[in-house]
Amino acid sequence: MVLDLYQLYGLDREANEHDLGWKLSRLDSEMRIENKPQNDPQRKACEVAYGILSDPNNRRVYDESLARGEERSWHELEFLSDFGRFPRAEENVPRAVASSCQPPRPTATAPTPTYFMPPTSSAEVAPTRDFTSTVGINRELPSVSKRQNVKILDFVIYAVISGSIGVGADDDMGIGLVLAALVLFIYFVGCESWFGGTPAKLFNDMEVKNATTGKNLTLAEAARRNLWTLCSIVPGAGYLITLIWGLKLNDSMKKDPQHRGNHDKEVDAIVMMKDKS
Repeated sequence: MVLDLYQLYGLDREANEHDLGWKLSRLDSEMRIENKPQNDPQRKACEVAYGILSDPNNRRVYDESLARGEERSWHELEFLSDFGRFPRAEENVPRAVASSCQPPRPTATAPTPTYFMPPTSSAEVAPTRDFTSTVGINRELPSVSKRQNVKILDFVIYAVISGSIGVGADDDMGIGLVLAALVLFIYFVGCESWFGGTPAKLFNDMEVKNATTGKNLTLAEAARRNLWTLCSIVPGAGYLITLIWGLKLNDSMKKDPQHRGNHDKEVDAIVMMKDKS
Protein backbone atom coordinates (compact mmCIF):
# COMPACT_ATOMS: atom_id res chain seq x y z
CA MET A 1 0.00 0.00 0.00
CA VAL A 2 1.31 3.46 -0.91
CA LEU A 3 1.14 5.65 2.18
CA ASP A 4 -0.01 9.07 0.96
CA LEU A 5 0.41 11.42 3.91
CA TYR A 6 -1.30 14.25 2.06
CA GLN A 7 -4.44 12.20 1.54
CA LEU A 8 -4.25 10.64 4.99
CA TYR A 9 -4.25 14.01 6.76
CA GLY A 10 -6.27 15.99 4.23
CA LEU A 11 -3.35 18.27 3.34
CA ASP A 12 -2.86 20.53 0.32
CA ARG A 13 -0.08 19.15 -1.87
CA GLU A 14 0.75 22.68 -3.03
CA ALA A 15 1.17 24.07 0.50
CA ASN A 16 4.66 24.94 1.72
CA GLU A 17 6.51 23.13 4.49
CA HIS A 18 5.61 25.77 7.11
CA ASP A 19 1.88 25.46 6.42
CA LEU A 20 1.97 21.65 6.44
CA GLY A 21 3.94 21.56 9.68
CA TRP A 22 1.54 24.06 11.20
CA LYS A 23 -1.54 21.97 10.46
CA LEU A 24 0.08 18.76 11.71
CA SER A 25 1.24 20.51 14.87
CA ARG A 26 -2.29 21.73 15.53
CA LEU A 27 -3.64 18.23 14.98
CA ASP A 28 -1.17 16.90 17.54
CA SER A 29 -2.22 19.66 19.95
CA GLU A 30 -5.85 18.62 19.57
CA MET A 31 -5.00 15.01 20.37
CA ARG A 32 -3.01 16.17 23.39
CA ILE A 33 -6.02 18.13 24.64
CA GLU A 34 -8.01 14.90 24.27
CA ASN A 35 -5.48 13.37 26.72
CA LYS A 36 -3.96 10.99 24.19
CA PRO A 37 -0.47 9.99 25.42
CA GLN A 38 2.68 10.77 23.47
CA ASN A 39 3.06 7.11 22.44
CA ASP A 40 -0.51 6.88 21.10
CA PRO A 41 -0.38 5.44 17.54
CA GLN A 42 -2.15 8.45 16.06
CA ARG A 43 0.22 10.91 17.74
CA LYS A 44 3.27 8.85 16.73
CA ALA A 45 2.06 8.80 13.13
CA CYS A 46 1.40 12.54 13.22
CA GLU A 47 4.93 13.10 14.56
CA VAL A 48 6.37 11.09 11.68
CA ALA A 49 4.29 13.03 9.14
CA TYR A 50 5.43 16.31 10.69
CA GLY A 51 9.09 15.28 10.51
CA ILE A 52 8.72 14.56 6.79
CA LEU A 53 6.41 17.24 5.44
CA SER A 54 7.76 20.18 7.46
CA ASP A 55 11.34 19.58 6.32
CA PRO A 56 12.16 20.57 2.68
CA ASN A 57 14.72 17.80 2.13
CA ASN A 58 12.64 15.05 3.76
CA ARG A 59 9.58 16.17 1.85
CA ARG A 60 11.45 16.13 -1.45
CA VAL A 61 12.66 12.56 -0.86
CA TYR A 62 9.15 11.49 0.15
CA ASP A 63 7.45 13.22 -2.78
CA GLU A 64 9.82 11.57 -5.26
CA SER A 65 9.09 8.17 -3.75
CA LEU A 66 5.36 8.89 -3.78
CA ALA A 67 5.51 9.94 -7.44
CA ARG A 68 7.15 6.62 -8.32
CA GLY A 69 4.35 4.77 -6.54
CA GLU A 70 6.73 3.03 -4.14
CA GLU A 71 5.18 1.18 -1.22
CA ARG A 72 6.69 2.38 2.05
CA SER A 73 6.08 1.11 5.55
CA TRP A 74 5.56 3.39 8.53
CA HIS A 75 8.98 2.30 9.78
CA GLU A 76 10.58 3.52 6.56
CA LEU A 77 8.74 6.82 6.86
CA GLU A 78 9.92 7.16 10.47
CA PHE A 79 13.49 6.49 9.34
CA LEU A 80 13.16 9.22 6.71
CA SER A 81 11.80 11.60 9.35
CA ASP A 82 14.77 10.92 11.64
CA PHE A 83 17.65 10.63 9.16
CA GLY A 84 16.56 12.37 5.94
CA ARG A 85 16.65 9.23 3.80
CA PHE A 86 14.96 5.88 3.46
CA PRO A 87 16.69 2.93 5.18
CA ARG A 88 18.85 0.48 3.30
CA ALA A 89 17.81 -3.18 3.20
CA GLU A 90 19.93 -4.12 6.21
CA GLU A 91 18.53 -1.16 8.17
CA ASN A 92 14.89 -1.82 7.38
CA VAL A 93 14.01 -3.23 10.82
CA PRO A 94 11.79 -1.32 13.27
CA ARG A 95 13.74 0.21 16.18
CA ALA A 96 11.61 -1.69 18.71
CA VAL A 97 12.82 -4.92 17.13
CA ALA A 98 16.36 -3.89 16.25
CA SER A 99 17.56 -4.12 19.83
CA SER A 100 16.73 -7.84 20.14
CA CYS A 101 19.40 -10.48 19.68
CA GLN A 102 17.84 -12.08 16.62
CA PRO A 103 15.70 -9.49 14.86
CA PRO A 104 13.30 -10.78 12.21
CA ARG A 105 14.36 -10.04 8.66
CA PRO A 106 11.73 -8.83 6.21
CA THR A 107 10.96 -11.24 3.39
CA ALA A 108 9.01 -11.09 0.17
CA THR A 109 6.11 -12.92 1.75
CA ALA A 110 6.12 -11.44 5.25
CA PRO A 111 5.35 -7.77 5.75
CA THR A 112 7.87 -5.62 7.57
CA PRO A 113 6.82 -5.40 11.22
CA THR A 114 6.30 -2.00 12.79
CA TYR A 115 6.62 -0.96 16.41
CA PHE A 116 3.24 0.75 16.46
CA MET A 117 -0.05 0.36 14.60
CA PRO A 118 -0.50 3.63 12.72
CA PRO A 119 -3.73 4.84 11.12
CA THR A 120 -4.40 3.64 7.60
CA SER A 121 -7.23 5.93 6.53
CA SER A 122 -8.12 9.59 6.90
CA ALA A 123 -11.15 8.61 8.98
CA GLU A 124 -8.83 7.31 11.69
CA VAL A 125 -7.01 10.63 12.03
CA ALA A 126 -9.93 13.02 11.56
CA PRO A 127 -9.78 15.61 14.36
CA THR A 128 -12.81 16.53 16.43
CA ARG A 129 -12.46 20.16 15.35
CA ASP A 130 -12.31 21.85 11.98
CA PHE A 131 -8.68 22.35 11.01
CA THR A 132 -9.36 24.18 7.76
CA SER A 133 -8.78 27.53 9.48
CA THR A 134 -5.59 29.32 8.45
CA VAL A 135 -5.23 31.34 11.66
CA GLY A 136 -1.53 32.03 12.14
CA ILE A 137 -0.52 30.72 8.72
CA ASN A 138 2.08 33.06 7.19
CA ARG A 139 1.88 35.23 10.32
CA GLU A 140 5.03 36.00 12.26
CA LEU A 141 5.15 34.26 15.62
CA PRO A 142 6.99 35.93 18.52
CA SER A 143 10.05 34.17 19.87
CA VAL A 144 10.05 32.61 23.31
CA SER A 145 12.44 35.28 24.58
CA LYS A 146 10.19 38.05 23.32
CA ARG A 147 7.19 36.51 25.03
CA GLN A 148 9.23 36.30 28.23
CA ASN A 149 10.22 39.97 28.06
CA VAL A 150 6.65 41.06 27.34
CA LYS A 151 5.39 39.02 30.30
CA ILE A 152 7.89 40.74 32.60
CA LEU A 153 6.75 44.10 31.24
CA ASP A 154 3.15 43.09 31.97
CA PHE A 155 4.01 42.38 35.60
CA VAL A 156 5.78 45.76 35.87
CA ILE A 157 2.79 47.62 34.41
CA TYR A 158 0.43 45.72 36.70
CA ALA A 159 2.57 46.62 39.73
CA VAL A 160 2.56 50.29 38.75
CA ILE A 161 -1.21 50.31 38.29
CA SER A 162 -1.74 48.51 41.59
CA GLY A 163 0.53 50.93 43.41
CA SER A 164 -1.04 53.99 41.84
CA ILE A 165 -4.49 53.13 43.16
CA GLY A 166 -3.25 52.08 46.58
CA VAL A 167 -3.80 48.33 46.16
CA GLY A 168 -2.25 46.40 49.03
CA ALA A 169 -2.24 49.31 51.46
CA ASP A 170 -1.25 48.28 54.95
CA ASP A 171 -4.27 49.88 56.60
CA ASP A 172 -6.61 47.12 55.43
CA MET A 173 -4.92 44.09 53.97
CA GLY A 174 -8.23 42.33 53.34
CA ILE A 175 -9.57 45.07 51.09
CA GLY A 176 -6.15 45.49 49.52
CA LEU A 177 -5.96 41.81 48.60
CA VAL A 178 -9.42 41.88 47.04
CA LEU A 179 -8.56 44.97 45.01
CA ALA A 180 -5.27 43.43 43.93
CA ALA A 181 -7.06 40.27 42.76
CA LEU A 182 -9.59 42.37 40.83
CA VAL A 183 -6.92 44.43 39.10
CA LEU A 184 -4.91 41.29 38.31
CA PHE A 185 -7.95 39.58 36.80
CA ILE A 186 -8.95 42.61 34.72
CA TYR A 187 -5.40 43.23 33.51
CA PHE A 188 -4.43 39.70 32.45
CA VAL A 189 -7.77 37.97 31.84
CA GLY A 190 -10.12 40.79 30.93
CA CYS A 191 -7.77 42.58 28.57
CA GLU A 192 -6.87 39.32 26.84
CA SER A 193 -10.53 38.45 26.30
CA TRP A 194 -11.86 41.93 25.47
CA PHE A 195 -8.95 43.39 23.48
CA GLY A 196 -7.00 40.34 22.32
CA GLY A 197 -4.03 40.91 24.59
CA THR A 198 -2.62 42.63 27.65
CA PRO A 199 -1.35 46.24 27.30
CA ALA A 200 2.26 45.06 27.01
CA LYS A 201 1.36 42.58 24.26
CA LEU A 202 -0.67 45.12 22.32
CA PHE A 203 2.11 47.71 22.66
CA ASN A 204 4.51 45.14 21.15
CA ASP A 205 2.11 44.31 18.30
CA MET A 206 1.24 40.90 19.70
CA GLU A 207 -2.20 39.37 20.08
CA VAL A 208 -3.75 36.23 21.55
CA LYS A 209 -6.39 34.42 19.48
CA ASN A 210 -8.23 31.14 19.37
CA ALA A 211 -6.16 29.07 16.92
CA THR A 212 -9.23 27.54 15.30
CA THR A 213 -11.68 30.44 15.02
CA GLY A 214 -9.31 33.40 15.02
CA LYS A 215 -11.47 35.16 17.61
CA ASN A 216 -10.52 36.52 21.02
CA LEU A 217 -10.55 34.04 23.88
CA THR A 218 -13.58 33.91 26.12
CA LEU A 219 -13.20 35.05 29.72
CA ALA A 220 -13.20 31.42 30.84
CA GLU A 221 -10.50 30.49 28.30
CA ALA A 222 -8.38 33.52 29.19
CA ALA A 223 -8.71 32.72 32.90
CA ARG A 224 -7.66 29.11 32.34
CA ARG A 225 -4.72 30.19 30.19
CA ASN A 226 -3.58 32.71 32.83
CA LEU A 227 -4.23 30.53 35.87
CA TRP A 228 -0.52 30.33 36.58
CA THR A 229 -0.38 34.15 36.64
CA LEU A 230 -3.43 34.49 38.90
CA CYS A 231 -1.71 32.33 41.51
CA SER A 232 0.62 35.25 42.20
CA ILE A 233 -2.16 37.03 44.08
CA VAL A 234 -1.47 34.76 47.05
CA PRO A 235 1.38 36.31 49.06
CA GLY A 236 4.48 34.17 49.50
CA ALA A 237 3.51 30.72 48.22
CA GLY A 238 1.63 32.20 45.26
CA TYR A 239 4.76 33.94 43.98
CA LEU A 240 6.72 30.70 44.16
CA ILE A 241 3.99 28.73 42.37
CA THR A 242 3.83 31.32 39.60
CA LEU A 243 7.61 31.26 39.19
CA ILE A 244 7.92 27.46 39.01
CA TRP A 245 4.84 27.09 36.82
CA GLY A 246 6.10 29.85 34.52
CA LEU A 247 9.47 28.12 34.08
CA LYS A 248 7.74 24.89 33.10
CA LEU A 249 5.53 26.71 30.60
CA ASN A 250 8.58 28.44 29.19
CA ASP A 251 10.19 25.05 28.62
CA SER A 252 7.07 23.76 26.85
CA MET A 253 7.13 26.80 24.53
CA LYS A 254 10.73 26.08 23.55
CA LYS A 255 9.78 22.54 22.52
CA ASP A 256 6.86 23.57 20.30
CA PRO A 257 7.42 24.63 16.64
CA GLN A 258 4.94 27.51 17.04
CA HIS A 259 6.16 28.39 20.55
CA ARG A 260 2.82 27.40 22.04
CA GLY A 261 3.09 26.56 25.70
CA ASN A 262 0.95 24.01 27.48
CA HIS A 263 -1.25 26.86 28.74
CA ASP A 264 -1.85 27.92 25.12
CA LYS A 265 -2.66 24.41 23.96
CA GLU A 266 -5.09 23.79 26.82
CA VAL A 267 -7.47 26.40 25.37
CA ASP A 268 -6.33 26.14 21.72
CA ALA A 269 -4.77 29.61 21.86
CA ILE A 270 -1.98 31.10 19.80
CA VAL A 271 0.14 34.19 20.38
CA MET A 272 1.15 35.89 17.14
CA MET A 273 2.25 39.22 15.76
CA LYS A 274 -0.45 41.54 14.45
CA ASP A 275 -1.14 41.49 10.74
CA LYS A 276 0.07 44.83 9.42
CA SER A 277 -0.81 44.14 5.81
